Amino acid sequence: MSARLTALSDQITYLVGRIDGLEAAQAADRERFPALVDGRCAELMGEIATLRARFAENVAAREEKEKRLLLKVQSESNRAAVQFAQDKAQADDKVAQLRTAIDEEVAIRMRAHEMVQRTLHEELAAMRDEQAKERTERTEADDQIVQAISHYSASLQDGLRIAGAQ
Repeated sequence: MSARLTALSDQITYLVGRIDGLEAAQAADRERFPALVDGRCAELMGEIATLRARFAENVAAREEKEKRLLLKVQSESNRAAVQFAQDKAQADDKVAQLRTAIDEEVAIRMRAHEMVQRTLHEELAAMRDEQAKERTERTEADDQIVQAISHYSASLQDGLRIAGAQ
């Protein structure tokens, strides 16, 4: 039993030494862990500060980019509006020129139409005059033919009378 007690005592001594070692390690860890936690917290706070700074830089860069993009869009919009206004002015000028040209062409064609009508009326009047003159001449010619036939008939009758009297 004594050997067992000695072995048990040795094991207890070993366990006590082991417990003392663990307690010392735990005490060291208790002293070291707050420093480790504080160091890790400081690291994390540094990383958070770095991330916040990068985030703020990214936000500022994005805002600057949006401002430049907005200015570019406004510039393009203004340029397009100016170009549109110029194109509209050119189109309006062209329409005005075309209207003027059309009005001039219509006026020229109206004068030509009036001249053609006047010429046709003059020719028609001349034809009517010629027709009336020709009708008068035919009537006179017909009258002359009738007189000639009457004279011929009278001469024939006279000739027949003279021939019948002899």
